[in-house]
Amino acid sequence: MGLWLGVVVFLVGLVLTFAGTRVDRRVPGFAVAAVGAVITVAASSARPAWPAAVTVALTLVPLVLVAAGLARRLDHVTRPGAATLDDDPR
Repeated sequence: MGLWLGVVVFLVGLVLTFAGTRVDRRVPGFAVAAVGAVITVAASSARPAWPAAVTVALTLVPLVLVAAGLARRLDHVTRPGAATLDDDPR
């Protein structure tokens, strides 16, 4: 049951990550996908799964923080208005 929950949470996060063109909406989706990955590893049949889940979490947390920082930086550089993937600097 936990494995399926993790997969579903990961897929919802993946869809949220790539839905729309606004860059600031990518980070929450990526964070949800990261949580889904941790749940999936924690619920896997390999025992003990908690060291692997901690390793995945320790890998993904910095990635989410870097993504959030990059989204804020991009939003700051492209003022006025929020950055989108449709923005063309030319």
